[in-house]
Amino acid sequence: MGPLSIKTEPIDLRLIVEETLDTVSFLAGAKFLQMKSDLQATPEILGDRILFRQILLNLVGNAIKFTPEHAAIEISLEHDDSEIRLRVRDSG
Repeated sequence: MGPLSIKTEPIDLRLIVEETLDTVSFLAGAKFLQMKSDLQATPEILGDRILFRQILLNLVGNAIKFTPEHAAIEISLEHDDSEIRLRVRDSG
């Protein structure tokens, strides 16, 4: 396998998070999990859309996999002047 190729472009993190949550909502529904999200609009950043989405899919996928049925998973996206924070919280 060769070196990782990163394609840097302006990305909207909130949009990517929303799309990703839509993609995995059926998995959460199968375990009767409540998906709670609090997603602030954030400034566009330079990054790799595909790699960011893959990281997010791994985080949320693990949360779904290891959280007991009928529990909740919380996803938040917030920012201030110096940083953007993405949090995935679960009870698994």
